[in-house]
Formats: sequence, structure tokens, C-alpha cells
Amino acid sequence: MATREPRNEMSSAGNGESAEEEDKWITHYSSNHRILLVGEGDFSFSLSLANAFASASNICASSLDSYDVLKKKYRNAVSNLGNLEKLGATLLHEVDATKMNRHADLAKQKFDRIIFNFPHAGFYGKEDSGRMIRMHKNLVHGFFRSASGMLRADGEIHVNHKTNTPFCLWNLEKLASESSLVLIRCVDFDIKDYPGYHNKRGDGSRCDSPFPLGESSTFKFRLRPRAKKASKASPRLGSMRKRSRHSETIPVPMQQQSTSDFDYRPRNHIMNHIPLHVGLHPTIPTNGNQYSGVFERLGSSFDARYCGLRRVRHCLDRQTLEVSRTLNANLHYTHKHDHEHRDISNSRPHLHGAVARVAYQPNAPTRRGILRV
Repeated sequence: MATREPRNEMSSAGNGESAEEEDKWITHYSSNHRILLVGEGDFSFSLSLANAFASASNICASSLDSYDVLKKKYRNAVSNLGNLEKLGATLLHEVDATKMNRHADLAKQKFDRIIFNFPHAGFYGKEDSGRMIRMHKNLVHGFFRSASGMLRADGEIHVNHKTNTPFCLWNLEKLASESSLVLIRCVDFDIKDYPGYHNKRGDGSRCDSPFPLGESSTFKFRLRPRAKKASKASPRLGSMRKRSRHSETIPVPMQQQSTSDFDYRPRNHIMNHIPLHVGLHPTIPTNGNQYSGVFERLGSSFDARYCGLRRVRHCLDRQTLEVSRTLNANLHYTHKHDHEHRDISNSRPHLHGAVARVAYQPNAPTRRGILRV
């Protein structure tokens, strides 16, 4: 739980340690901190820190406005920027606080302190209206989301904010929690702690005028500590998990098989050994039932004494169909299929004889497309 502390938070150099002379402090900020300031108005707050440090080499100050707009808005902006530049500050303009983590000059930088003084989305109505409160909350929420990824280890995000109504309705702590940030301190803000700082409205016809601060505080946020790893499981449970993971990684060979009745490659099956040595014209199509085509031609020329061949042809066609299903889908013959198989096996000698007699009879029909020796 965040604690509220007195506003004067002095340097640790006051304890018995032999602090280095160049480590200079102003309230919460040290000259050894890498500091990013967001949403600066006339840059008077940045200059206040730089003057306290006697250097601005550790400061990166940014504004939403361009340099030309700043000159028109604030009468002291040009001189403040000039002094910061002399002290070695990095100055950036047209930086959106909600997207600064993607800015070309900031994307790869990390900071010890990121400061946003009195964030405000603009004057578009009364401060207590629901619309204005939502606009302000969206701005702060986007800032937290962007700044949370720009902190160094143990870095902090500071937001100076008014705490009276309706500003307390923004609920900064909840907005920060949605970006993995936790409130670690809330201390009173006093503008006198920053000599030379002048807060500005920043918008409208009175953009260069100050606004009443009233009750204000510095809210300090830090990244939420990572959750501890789950405790180790018992050895027995661990071995069971290992076996489970091992079984899940066993590759299961899968083979796609055709479900078509006639779309299969020729196999070494007994049905393929029927010696029908006849030439057909036109050629037998490869994608159909070749035996059915043979008997269509044979049946038209046989006389009545070979009418029994039609029944054999029908059985042969059905057997071919079942063979293809068996080869492609690994189906097993039923009792009925076994009966038909025996029927065809018994008829095969008669079939061979009939075909041979028709093929070698001197007076056999020689119509084109029927039979050729």
C-alpha cells in the first residue's frame, strides 16, 4: 500500500556515506538519474532541475508542441530552451506522451525517472464533465502504457497531479495498474521546491498563464514485481509430467488414402492376373473399370449360349469395387463378399474358356472395336 510522506525528500548523501560531490539532488531527483520529462510547457521545470544539477547532460526534455508553436505560446520558451541546450540537455519536440516508446529518438532508451507534470488533455468543457474526465484518463492511461517499457531497473514514473475533485476521479492508481505499475509513494507537491518553475495552462487564449495548483501530490509508480515461479512439484508428479510430455511428442504417421472406388494404383491382387489377352479399340481408359468395358464389347457379340457371362461380369464388377475399397480404406471382406469371391473363382475357368473360344473361332464376328487377336 502506498504511503503518504512529507514533501521534502532529501538525498541519501545526508547519511554517513561519503557521497560524491557531483551527486546533486533536488527533492526526488539526482544528477546521476537519467531523467525524461514529458509534456513540458515552457521547459521551466526542466531548467529548474538543470540549474540544481549545474548540468543537464542527464536530462531529456520533450514537448507535444513543435518549436515554432512553443515560441508563439510561451514568452520564456526560447530562453529556457537556449539555457538547457548550453547545459547539455537533449531537447525533443512533437513527442506524443502516449506513443513516445515508438519515437525514433526514445525507442531504445531507458530512464531512471520519467516525469509528467500535471497531465491535461485540453480544455473542451467543464473539468467535472464525464467527457473531459474520460479524455484525461485516456491520456494518462496511454502515458503509463508507453512509459512502463522505458524504465531502467528500479526506475520510477512520477506524475504531479491535483488531488481535489474532480481530478481525484481520474484514479491514477487504477490506470497505472493496467500497465503493470504499482503506486509506491504519494508525497505532497510544493512548487517552491523547484525554483524557476512556472506551471502553464498550455492551451487556449491563456496558454501562458498559470493554473491554480490547490492540493497536489507527486505520485510515484514502479513496475510490479514479477510473480514468483510456481513451487516445484513432487518427484512422482514430475515424472508423470515428463512421461506425459514424452508421449505427446511421439510422431504418429498419417497417410492420406483415397476414398474413391476406382482411384487407386494397381496392386498385386489376384484380380489383376486374369489373362484377357485381347486388344481393344479405342484403348481402355485407365480411370474406369476395365473389366466392365471388356464385357460391354464381348456381350454384344456373344450368342445365347454365353448369356451366363453377364452374371459373371456383374459379380466381377462388384468384386473389383470391393477390392478397391479394401486397398484404399483397409476394409475387410464381409461374409457376403467372401461368397461372391468364391462364385467368381469357380466361374473363372469357364470365363477363360469362353473368351478363348470366341477369340479363336474362324467365323467369329470381326466388327470394329469388338475383338482383335
